[in-house]
Amino acid sequence: METFCRIYENFLLNKQGILSSGDRADTSAPATSIEYKLEDILKFIDQLYDLSALTYNDKAFGFTAHGKAWYKGKIHAYLRKIAQPTEANE
Repeated sequence: METFCRIYENFLLNKQGILSSGDRADTSAPATSIEYKLEDILKFIDQLYDLSALTYNDKAFGFTAHGKAWYKGKIHAYLRKIAQPTEANE
């Protein structure tokens, strides 16, 4: 989910003209701060023509297909997890 969020962040930076296609590989470039809400990334998911994932299911001994609703749930859980302060910071 971290990679998917980075894809969305690159989309936003590119849309704002901050990120050009050559900048993606340049890790020495200064970090640009970008903020977005959960609703924004969920709308982005809705705008994608096709989004799917296959995950291995131990019980079925095979792969299970997932669509946009699964991604939305996983993104929500991921962003919630990284937004919570760690115990060390308390």
